Amino acid sequence: MLRSARLPAALGIAALAACHAAPPPPAPQVNAPCSPPTNVHEFVVLDRAAPQGGVAGVSGAEGDGVQRVLVCARVRSARRGRVIEEATGAPIANAVVTVESWETPMPIGGRRPERRLMRSVVVRSDANGAWTVGEDWAWMRGYLAADGFPQFIDGLCVRAAGYASFVFDPWQQPEEYFAQPPSTIKLSKSSSPEVTSPSRDKVSSCGVALEPAF
Repeated sequence: MLRSARLPAALGIAALAACHAAPPPPAPQVNAPCSPPTNVHEFVVLDRAAPQGGVAGVSGAEGDGVQRVLVCARVRSARRGRVIEEATGAPIANAVVTVESWETPMPIGGRRPERRLMRSVVVRSDANGAWTVGEDWAWMRGYLAADGFPQFIDGLCVRAAGYASFVFDPWQQPEEYFAQPPSTIKLSKSSSPEVTSPSRDKVSSCGVALEPAF
C-alpha cells in the first residue's frame, strides 16, 4: 500500500516538471550564421516556418511527402593565394581581390546555369602579394531529397592599378566542373583603361551575370 500510494505522487511530480521544462530552442533564421556542424543534428533541422510537402519542381509522391529543412551550409570556402606579375614573378601589393559565393541548384547532369549571389567579400594583397579570406557558414533552405540540399561555388576577380584584371567565372569553366580559382594569380601589365559594363545591375562586381536567377 505504501508503494502504490507513492506512485501517483511521483507521476504528479513528473507531470509538474514536464510543464515547467525549458521550451525548445528557437529555430534558426535563414541566412543566420552557424558553426561548422559536428553531427547530423547540427547539420540539418526541420524548417518550421515553411509549409511541409509539395516542393516546387518535385512531382508525385516524392514531392508530396518531402520535408523542408534548414541546412547549416558552407556558403564560402576558406581561400588564400598570391598576386604576382606575370612577366617577372614579383609580388603585387594592394591588389583588390573580390571573392563571390554563389548558390546554384544541384548539378543533375552537369552544372546548371541558374545562380544566386549570396556573398561578396573584398580584401587586398599585402606586401608579398598574399591574400586570404575565411570560410562562411550559414543556415540555408533545402529539402530532404537527393538533390534538395543547397550547393555553393566561389568565383573571384583581381584588379590592380596598371595591370589587366583577372576574372574566374565558374560558369565559364565548361571543361572542368570541379575547377577551383587558382591560388597564384598572374597579372600582366596594361595601359588600357578598364571597361565598365553598362549594365551593372545585371552583373556582379566581378562581371559575372546575375541571371538566370532561381
